[in-house]
Formats: sequence, structure tokens, C-alpha cells
Amino acid sequence: KTFLEKIIFHGNIFKRKFFIKWKNGDNVYVGVGQCAKVLSRDFASKIIWPEDAQEDAYTYLRLKELGLTFSIQFKAKIYMKNVDNIKDRIRRSRKFLDGVKTLEKYFIPDLISNEYKIQKVLILRHAIKEFGKDPFWISMYFLELLFTRTMLGFRTKIVTNKTTTFYEPYMSSKKLK
Repeated sequence: KTFLEKIIFHGNIFKRKFFIKWKNGDNVYVGVGQCAKVLSRDFASKIIWPEDAQEDAYTYLRLKELGLTFSIQFKAKIYMKNVDNIKDRIRRSRKFLDGVKTLEKYFIPDLISNEYKIQKVLILRHAIKEFGKDPFWISMYFLELLFTRTMLGFRTKIVTNKTTTFYEPYMSSKKLK
């Protein structure tokens, strides 16, 4: 509904298109965020859920560590609401970035690096392609991303310095009007 929500929505579409193609869709970015997971009983029994790790990413990395497969169900639908203000957007981004850092306690650095590091040239190619289709929203998304990352870099008062999954919730994504 808000301008920021629309920017994030178009950014999510941009990222989803990229992540489904990158590594044939078998990457940590497809298994986190606005998706649902179904775990086999056998796999679920092999997970010890740490209280300070992002549940989504931890689940995916544990799956990879055990040599198990991940699959996407394209017919499944997930309904979600984006944050609608910059304060909540920064909180959400901080939680993601801190969560990646926290995973270093549980997984070898090569696994984390292999899953999170994307060659900039691949992102640039995708961005140029998508810019040709929708220049306004792609530009807005990258400007918003630059602004958010800049604010995180300054660690303003609206950003928490905690490294835990127990963050103050970003309530604007919880209000379904």
C-alpha cells in the first residue's frame, strides 16, 4: 500500500527471479524469508535448534551439511506483508545481516561463504536485464537498498546492535489490514 512497500515488493520479485536461477535454485536465499518449509521427520530429528540462529538459514545450511536435498514447489502460494516504514525496514535488514554473522558459530566458513557470496557480475547482469523491463522500480529498489545499507553502516538509534534472533519485531509487517 505504501510507496516503501511497493519498492520492497518489486525488490522481492527482482531477487526471487535471480535466486531461482542462481545455482539452479538450490541456495540459501530461496529457503529463507517469505517461504514455508516442510521438513521430513528424519531431517527434523537431526536438528538441534540454536536459540540465536536464524531458523530459515540454519535449516537450509544444516540440510546442506547433511548432504540432503532441497526442492522448490512453484505451485505453492505464500501471502505476506512487507514492512511499511523505514524504521522497520532497517530493523529487518539488521536482523538478516546479524543472522548471517551468527551462523558462523554453527557452520564452517566455506559453507557459509559458498551459500551467501554471489559474484557481483551475476547480480549486475540480472539488474541490467530487469532494468530494461522495469527501470523505475528497479532504480527505486537499489536506491532504497543503498539508503538502508548506509543507515546500517552508521548504526543509527533505530538499529539494534544485538546479535540474536530475539529482536524487537518490525510490527508494520504484522498488521494485515
